[in-house]
Amino acid sequence: RLEYAATVARYLRRLGVAEIEHVIATHPHNDHIDGLYYLLNIFSAQRVIDPLAPIDRKEIRDYMKFVASKGIPIIEGHAGLSFELSPGIAVDLVGPVKPCNFRLNDNSIVAKVTFGETKFLFMADAEITEEQSILTSGADLSADVIQIGHHGLYTSTSQELLDSVQPSFAVISCAGKERPFGRCSKSVIKRLDANNIPVFRTDLHGDIVITSDGVNIQVETAGL
Repeated sequence: RLEYAATVARYLRRLGVAEIEHVIATHPHNDHIDGLYYLLNIFSAQRVIDPLAPIDRKEIRDYMKFVASKGIPIIEGHAGLSFELSPGIAVDLVGPVKPCNFRLNDNSIVAKVTFGETKFLFMADAEITEEQSILTSGADLSADVIQIGHHGLYTSTSQELLDSVQPSFAVISCAGKERPFGRCSKSVIKRLDANNIPVFRTDLHGDIVITSDGVNIQVETAGL
């Protein structure tokens, strides 16, 4: 979101980042693309990867025009697209398997990042329908860390998905009590608990930073 973009920018600058090679806009809901207006005015970018959802809305057209005004190429993100962030760090998109013309969430780019022996699965806002499409595709979803889909709402994170991923722990980006919409569902938390999956939540732990050396994974919850 726009209000968090400054925090992300500050963190990237602290890491010495001046240019972003791959910007993944998981899907064009405001809470997933508003921050790009801020970030792309500060950092140069080589490309934006977007699902190009077959849904026509003014906010989507405005966002596309903004990216084009920056001279940044837009690449369609879909299952089967792969690229390297650097030698030894691979990104494989496992979703969307097919476009959805009525729900933006089920056009979400779902990405698996592999670095050495460590694997991370980012579910964006994928809901059960897209989860099922990805599971049916036969993609290897095994991961050490899973970003829980759709902010931990009941619309996502089926038992079948957890069985396929077998994560060591989960991360949920969700709102606190001040925002009734976006709070994670008790049913999802219970399901994760039943599977003995430790959970890190932004509403409880604040900013979450996960680092890997290719073998070990470290989680920090100190502020950015």
